[in-house]
Parts: sequence; C-alpha cells; structure tokens
Amino acid sequence: MSFVNKSPALKSLQNDYASQSFGMSISEALKKHVCVICKKPPIIRTKLENNEYYMSAMCGPCWDETFPDESGDCHV
Repeated sequence: MSFVNKSPALKSLQNDYASQSFGMSISEALKKHVCVICKKPPIIRTKLENNEYYMSAMCGPCWDETFPDESGDCHV
C-alpha cells in the first residue's frame, strides 16, 4: 500500500512522526522525491526498496541503517 492510499488518520500520524523525527513529513519528502532521512534523491536498488520508498519515503541505504537484521548486516 503506498502512502497516498492510506487512511487520512494514518497519514497524519506518520507525517507528524516523520516531521518530529526527521524535520520533514513523508508527504513533503515524496513530493520533493527525496529520502525523509538523508534528504537526497532516493537510492533504490530493488523493487522491494521502491515499494518501501513509496510507503515510508526512506531510501534503501537509510532503511538498512535504521533497521539492520539480527546479524547487523543490511537486509538487501
């Protein structure tokens, strides 16, 4: 489910959290086509990362750094 297809209440909650955490809302990051964390054009290496970007506005490398797997390695 992309961010635009989420309920208004969920979008508002996620936008507020992102704004407080990263200084930019998910909606704003998607509109500017940047990662909400690094503020750069998103690096997208796989279809899964592309889907994730349109849900969370996080690029692949920032996602991997934020959510490493149990071994500490990247997911991809």
